[in-house]
Amino acid sequence: MNNRSNLTNDCNSEQTSKREKDLFYSLCEKNPNLIKAKDFKNALLKSGLKSNDNRLYDLFQKLDTSGDKIYFQDFIEIISSSELLVEKALRGELALPDFSDFSKSIDEMYDDVIKNKSGELASYIPPLAKVDPNQFGISIVTVDGQVYQKGDFDVDFSLQSICKPFNYCFVLEKLGLELVHKHVGQEPSGRQFNDLTLLTRSLKSNSEKKLTSIPFNPMINAGAIMTAGLINSNDNYENRLSFVKEQYGKLIGWSAKGKFDSKFPRFNKDVAREENFTGHNNLAIGYLLMATGNLPGKKTKLKKDIDSKKDGFDFYIEPAVTEALKLYFSICSLEMTSTEIATAAATLAN
Repeated sequence: MNNRSNLTNDCNSEQTSKREKDLFYSLCEKNPNLIKAKDFKNALLKSGLKSNDNRLYDLFQKLDTSGDKIYFQDFIEIISSSELLVEKALRGELALPDFSDFSKSIDEMYDDVIKNKSGELASYIPPLAKVDPNQFGISIVTVDGQVYQKGDFDVDFSLQSICKPFNYCFVLEKLGLELVHKHVGQEPSGRQFNDLTLLTRSLKSNSEKKLTSIPFNPMINAGAIMTAGLINSNDNYENRLSFVKEQYGKLIGWSAKGKFDSKFPRFNKDVAREENFTGHNNLAIGYLLMATGNLPGKKTKLKKDIDSKKDGFDFYIEPAVTEALKLYFSICSLEMTSTEIATAAATLAN
């Protein structure tokens, strides 16, 4: 950035807004005509924003090449790409106005909770039972993008049931509320998350009433398998999983150019295979959903029986069930860090 000697005229020009002048002067210390780059950067970081924030990428790039002294017109140019966000941060108008005080409180909670070594690891699939029990991390992301992270916040873990609300949102965005809720309800079940029970409801069709059965809601296993089945149901498995990974990538600000720290969600094949080997209850749910006629999927034409044995026949496995479950198990096996998944949740909350 070029140094300017006559900043008074620049600050007082009619083209300059009072808002921009107030922001600039809030960072001035001894000299009212300039601010220091490190002070500006520290003010943003102290507010809870991060230098790898997608929205602030250009700003921090300019700050890193501006030199130590920033004059008013340079300041205007630097904040031009994210002026409203900078204003909220400097005025203390982000979701957590006093981020430093908030962080101290969470630090104290972290130090207290980390002493608790009780409890047992999840063991419904073998890989989960092998996770280091001493890993402990906290990530908090506000709707404004303030980030608190401490401990093992950058360690990958498989999403498992965390994927359920996201799958629901993905299909809502694609198919719309009315169509999705023909397949899955919005009622509490009052039962275990993996219960083999569906909601029976009356459905009007051509002035006639008929009964149909659907999962109670998208957050129990039956509902989550149904929403997985609804995701691009006519496409192949590889494309469907890529689509889901892309949606998570968008939620966390992932860039194919590698511009930001957040990376594409990782797929853990071993976890997915173990889900397949041990998920007998989910397999039962898949066929239960198929029996209702509501599980989407390509309709297959049964081939002629080619088993030549007198008492033999070709045993048939329904592709719609296996495709829905394979995708569901795969999505459960996607891995992200706690900060990434907190960022995705904050995106939905916003």
